Amino acid sequence: MNNNIWKFKVFVSINNVCDFEKWFDSQIPEDRAKIKIFIDRLLIAESWSPKHVRPLSGYSKINELVIKGKKIQLRPLGCFGPTRKDFTLLLGAIEKNDHFIPKDAPKKAETRYKLVLSDGERYTRDYE
Repeated sequence: MNNNIWKFKVFVSINNVCDFEKWFDSQIPEDRAKIKIFIDRLLIAESWSPKHVRPLSGYSKINELVIKGKKIQLRPLGCFGPTRKDFTLLLGAIEKNDHFIPKDAPKKAETRYKLVLSDGERYTRDYE
């Protein structure tokens, strides 16, 4: 039985490439486990605390997941949509000294958000 309130999706390019999955796979095993557990908890939560999921300053439609990794601050970027109770993971990033790595992560996330809104069927697939 599925008790999920939310559905997570990932952004995929026209070539069906998913940067989030590549980023996730590049993390150390402990951090991959933390990300998975974090998302699993969000799936069943009625509401999300701003200390765990917060709007990205300067990018009102982009949200960052705030996950403390073993030695780094993990900051997957995502958006709500394309439909109600969906959250789409747009890309993975880390935060170091108040800066994103990759540094263009917020702009890239914003571009992808617009694609998800324009054609969610084409640019997303279910997160597994």
